[in-house]
Amino acid sequence: MSGVDRWFSLGENAAAEAASVEAIEVLEGVPAGAALARAYRYQAALRMLDRDTDAAIDWGKRAIDLATTVGDPSVLAGAHGTVAASILLQGRRDYVADFERSIELAREHGLHVLHANAHGNRGSGAGELYRFDEAERYLRLSLQVAEQHDLESQASYALAWLGLTHVYQGRWDEAGAAIECTLGRPTAPGTGACGSGRGSLVPGRPGPGG
Repeated sequence: MSGVDRWFSLGENAAAEAASVEAIEVLEGVPAGAALARAYRYQAALRMLDRDTDAAIDWGKRAIDLATTVGDPSVLAGAHGTVAASILLQGRRDYVADFERSIELAREHGLHVLHANAHGNRGSGAGELYRFDEAERYLRLSLQVAEQHDLESQASYALAWLGLTHVYQGRWDEAGAAIECTLGRPTAPGTGACGSGRGSLVPGRPGPGG
């Protein structure tokens, strides 16, 4: 699975897709285990990124079933998060339980990246649907987790989406602050103008609608 990990982390989705398909073909030919569960999880995430949400949910549920059997909390947390994000992107409202399960598992097992990702994907998904109150709430939570654990990639993702949601709402000063923080990272976690609190990154004024 190292090839899938590498390409996925670099954002090379086409290469990750090819490696994922190859890994699944090989691993389905041997007794099922944690490696196959991870392969299903990556395929779910890749389908979600391509907005092939039905396939993402299907692959995610396969990952959940197998990871439950083999006892892999990392795959479970990631797959629940991917299923939740895919359901959200379909405009449905039955995504909350999967997000909550993802966060519960991530907290229990110290999976800080997956914890931040679950909040971040809920926030960005809500942002895509113009539900800006929900988007801001969960992007701030993602940023908080990221800053607590020095997760620069997750912090930058949350900041960029905060900036975009503020642009959509005409909150120009706050959008500019978030964008400057994104471009200026890394910063010391929880300090300075890029902190996640209501007196730091942005004033925390409730946005309209959402």
